[in-house]
Amino acid sequence: MKKFVRFKFTSKQIIVATIGLIILVVIYFFNNYAKNYLIKTNEINSLILEIEKEEYNLNYHVLRNSFFLYSSFDETAQSIRDIQKKLKILKEKLAKFEPGMLKYFRDYKKEIDKKIEYVYEFQKINAPVKNSTIFLINLLSTLPELHFPLKYKKKAVNAISSVYLAKFTNDISLIKNIDLNYFKNLKFKNKDLNIFNRSLILNLEVVKNNLKKYNFYLNEILSNSSLIKLKTLKQTFLNITNNVIKSFVIIGYIGIGFLILTVAGLIILIGMVEKDKDIFKELAYIDNVTGLYNINKFLEDENYFNVILLLNIEKFRNINELYGREAGDKVLKEVADYLKNLNINSYRIVADNFAILLNSKEDAKNILNKIFKEFDEIYYYIDKNLKFQISFNAAISDMKPLLKTAEIAMHHIKKNKRVRVIKYIPKLDNSKEIEENIKKSTILSEAISEDKIIPYFQPIVDVKTGEIVKYEVLARIDNKGKIESIFPYLEIAKENRVYKEITKTVITKSFNIFYGKNIPFSINLSIEDILDVDIICFLKNKLKEYKGIEKYLTFEILESEAIKDYKQIEKFVKLMKMKDIEFAIDDFGSGYSNFTHIVNLDIDYIKIDGSLIKNINKDRVSKEIVELISLFAKRENIKTIAEFVHNKEVFDILKKLGIDCAQGFYLYEPLPGPIFNKN
Repeated sequence: MKKFVRFKFTSKQIIVATIGLIILVVIYFFNNYAKNYLIKTNEINSLILEIEKEEYNLNYHVLRNSFFLYSSFDETAQSIRDIQKKLKILKEKLAKFEPGMLKYFRDYKKEIDKKIEYVYEFQKINAPVKNSTIFLINLLSTLPELHFPLKYKKKAVNAISSVYLAKFTNDISLIKNIDLNYFKNLKFKNKDLNIFNRSLILNLEVVKNNLKKYNFYLNEILSNSSLIKLKTLKQTFLNITNNVIKSFVIIGYIGIGFLILTVAGLIILIGMVEKDKDIFKELAYIDNVTGLYNINKFLEDENYFNVILLLNIEKFRNINELYGREAGDKVLKEVADYLKNLNINSYRIVADNFAILLNSKEDAKNILNKIFKEFDEIYYYIDKNLKFQISFNAAISDMKPLLKTAEIAMHHIKKNKRVRVIKYIPKLDNSKEIEENIKKSTILSEAISEDKIIPYFQPIVDVKTGEIVKYEVLARIDNKGKIESIFPYLEIAKENRVYKEITKTVITKSFNIFYGKNIPFSINLSIEDILDVDIICFLKNKLKEYKGIEKYLTFEILESEAIKDYKQIEKFVKLMKMKDIEFAIDDFGSGYSNFTHIVNLDIDYIKIDGSLIKNINKDRVSKEIVELISLFAKRENIKTIAEFVHNKEVFDILKKLGIDCAQGFYLYEPLPGPIFNKN
């Protein structure tokens, strides 16, 4: 019987097997390392591209801000914040991933910081230069109507034209020959001519004194020196990472060679490695939730197409908030699966926004009709008990840059809920209004944070004696040394939810000034203030802190809109009158107030709106209305205060009509502090 011989591995076989096993282990760890390396590389590359895009946006906003009068600084400020935020992230990633790149990062950071500094300096100069340029154009339009000498008109037209050309061609030499002394040495008998001449001189001086700096900062901002540094950083990073990737390839080939020499079975693993390489490449372009192309791929493809169809899932946030992120992801996948089946260039841009790139608006309309038909007729189920219907808002644009213009159109849809589909047209671009509001928002935010909301005081005079009997506290903004009315900023304050901060500041500073002085004063309160529980609590605390000041305090109720809940107002008035605080209805006669409300609210003063007072010497109807208000007030034992008293003729009429008190520029302009019994 033949003996069974156990199979034995030779020493050479064991060595080859061991080498093969080691290679397998090395390939395993190398595979993971390479995958992580490429993911981090893509993250950094994407971040650099985003910073580059944001800097181009910054240049665009600055340039647009230089051309348009009502453009706001807010988008510029947002671009700066986005750049700074992304730079912080980039620095952290480079420090961990490729510390040698920090030198190039610091070079770019130095340039972009300098650029941002120039942007802020430019913004300081831009507003007066723009305003004066526009004002000069307006002056030019009125010039033919005025009886100036022909020489003066020629000089004025030449000066204004030189300013306009100098600003929009960046050629300062055009304004060097403007002879301001010619205009300064002129005096005219006609008041209107003198006013025109002074306005011309003032605005010419503003442009002439600032245009050099204006051009310097604008040229420095648009010089692209920082972008060159950023491109150097990007290219250096790409070179380094490409070299590493090349080394990966070389190591891979060496591994393949060893595998061929050791174990034929490792050929399968080689195939897996090659497959993983494709996966790595796709990671930069594929959205991990939907499987569609992502924003990176979109940015590469955008310039090859003529039309974008931008889709936004209506009320998607509600699905996420009510049913969780998993339900939200299911909605995104349903949309993505349908778009994949259409075999079109579709992308998930961000959150619930999808984009489709096409070559004609007709294609876009056809695709959109298919999408609406599909989703408007089908309900989807998150689970057995929860069904929902997916609906979209859609924006179509054929204006470059496609995504930017489509997003502007989409923003218009979100403001106008009745519109579901919109095509981008240039007039939808409300960037001027937005930028102006952003500028106001920035000024207001700085004023609040830097404690530059200040009270001014307009004396209220007894009509019979001419003595000051009270002060109305008016809010002002110290905008870089220029004192401005708070009125143009109030709507922005309400939108930004800082309106109450203004009210609190005025109350605190007014109480602090008048406390212990025994001087009557009044503070304006809006309906929003009175209905705000936080303001009421704040007011109660301040009245406790400044005990006794309530005897001299009057609240003027601002009826900027019709009051819907008079019971709440009556409750507030009764509560405050228990503390001996008086009340006035402000702007009476402007449209919302009426006599019934006056009686119900137990008001102490009626402040007659300036629209009635300013023309009382010319408008019979205004005079009769004021007389009627005066008779009513006397019957109800309510004192009357006339606003906007701007000349002696108006003042004398009010005196004859029996008006108790008056305020206005004829008597006193708003003052930075109260005065005592000045006649």
